[in-house]
Amino acid sequence: MTNNMVATRVASAVAALLMLVMQLASAKSGSLPGCQATCGGVDIPYPFGIGPKCFRPGFEIACNRSTPYLAGTPYKVLNLSLTPSGARVELPIAWACYDVSGGRGRRSSESEAPVKFNPHGVYRISDARNQLYVIGCDNTAYIQSQKDDSIYGYEYYTGCVSYCRRPESVRNGSCAGVGCCRVDIPPNLTDNSVGVDTDDEESLAVRATIYDFSPCSYGFLVDWDSYTFRSADLKMDKKQMMPVWLDWAIRPNGVSNCSDAKKDSSQYACKSRHSICLDVVESPGYTCNCSRGYEGNAYVVDGCTGSMGDVYMGSINGNQMVAVKRSRKEVSEERKTEFANEIRIQSQISHKNVIRLLGCCLEVDLPELVYQYASKGSLYNVLHGTADNAKVSLSLASRLDIAVYTAEALSYMHSSATEKILHGDVKSGNILLDENFMPKVSDFGTSKLLSMEKGNIFVVGDLSYIDPACKDGRLDEKSDVYGYGVVLLELITRKKPWYDGYNSLKTNFSASFATEEKARGMYDEEIASPETIEFLQKVGSVAIACLQEKMDDRPNMKQVAEHLQKVRREWKNKQLDEASGTTPSAGGEVVDDILMENSC
Repeated sequence: MTNNMVATRVASAVAALLMLVMQLASAKSGSLPGCQATCGGVDIPYPFGIGPKCFRPGFEIACNRSTPYLAGTPYKVLNLSLTPSGARVELPIAWACYDVSGGRGRRSSESEAPVKFNPHGVYRISDARNQLYVIGCDNTAYIQSQKDDSIYGYEYYTGCVSYCRRPESVRNGSCAGVGCCRVDIPPNLTDNSVGVDTDDEESLAVRATIYDFSPCSYGFLVDWDSYTFRSADLKMDKKQMMPVWLDWAIRPNGVSNCSDAKKDSSQYACKSRHSICLDVVESPGYTCNCSRGYEGNAYVVDGCTGSMGDVYMGSINGNQMVAVKRSRKEVSEERKTEFANEIRIQSQISHKNVIRLLGCCLEVDLPELVYQYASKGSLYNVLHGTADNAKVSLSLASRLDIAVYTAEALSYMHSSATEKILHGDVKSGNILLDENFMPKVSDFGTSKLLSMEKGNIFVVGDLSYIDPACKDGRLDEKSDVYGYGVVLLELITRKKPWYDGYNSLKTNFSASFATEEKARGMYDEEIASPETIEFLQKVGSVAIACLQEKMDDRPNMKQVAEHLQKVRREWKNKQLDEASGTTPSAGGEVVDDILMENSC
């Protein structure tokens, strides 16, 4: 390849790269023009907003002394997200305290912590992310929903009992009924109160014996990923607030789904081109997402933008299908040479599981890149579906193939390519599948394909996959390992990755993985069965190893590929044995505990 050809390809690819960076910056907040975009470090994306004409009814945010609140309430906002739709807020705890006289206890003060945050009906307390916790040594607490402006009734009702007689029996981190209990909450819960009920004669008599170490009883909703019980919580601060996730949706009066909403275009919330409408499960309402290949804010006009401009399908010589990515706007010449070396490296990649850059066309205003075409689209859309296409059925064998081939491609980039290469944004959306579901690692159009000999490498990527060890954007080989670990979780759980600044798919899976019973509930039901659970656990252990907080504790991609090859081989042997009617021999190949290896 001549220097002129390389320069032409470089200029074209860099232009597309810069377009992506510009689009990401403009779409970061997604607020309406002229409206305050942040408050106290919290992004305020539309339909939320601060001030007149900046929010959709029900989504007003008040910015008070640089602190965001749900308007008209004392509830502080910690985080707002569009996908998934959520608002993380602080809610008060309920409590009942006692004093002791004459050898008996009596209730001296209490608060049921009634909360009202939903005058327009847009919010629901997330039953997937929150639980009811009950703290105390003789305590029954329950949550009940509000029936009208003054009455709390039993339309939604759940609770549990916490019991103990000696402080020594209460253990930090344990919430199984001794000093602490917890229970799932019902779906569609909104305004509510928490009742603390320990006033029967027997309980009051017990109060005298436990008063010194448990003078109060407590009940509260909390984001279950952010709270761990400690024995010191038996004397919790009554003013403490707890983080709680609210689900939200567009729920105008008389509109229960997307079909109804589209009948009134003036009120229809999905304003952007390339947006889709999604019905809410188990309750009326809908949400908006950007269409496949687009990202941003679907609630804002032109809020959904292509990751590298517009994408077209074309053909070469009438028979070879290709994907053409075309930038939308002119890019200044000053920035075009910044990533020239990275595109040069890309042109030298040759691996069956890496998408091929076939060529480019450098027009004066609108550069174009031509890529190998992958007919099945991204792994993300195959796993999670789109508005136009349902999720695709995938066997365990197919998922193991995808996992192994992707790991081999990344291992090649890290150790076998002409120059060592970092990807920097490994995620299921950047793994394309051909007609045979063969994976192709893709998206080298941003500042992510880089020589590992360089220092001070920085990257912009998806926070659901970004390595927490390089929050400043600095890349390392093990950063790709981390992103790959999240992809493994998607493959075995079929759950969408998410990150809100506090929690993620990783934290949920890690909390469940310790016990096989809980882990089984995380795996995709399509592939979870008694005969597969052993293999899913092995893949899960590899994912956990990849997702270790410290880079040095993670395996490299070669080790990951080797472990997954063993798992796949064991699974294939099991299938062959069953097909032939033979009994698997004892002492077969076993996957080593990758977490115990120190040769990374």
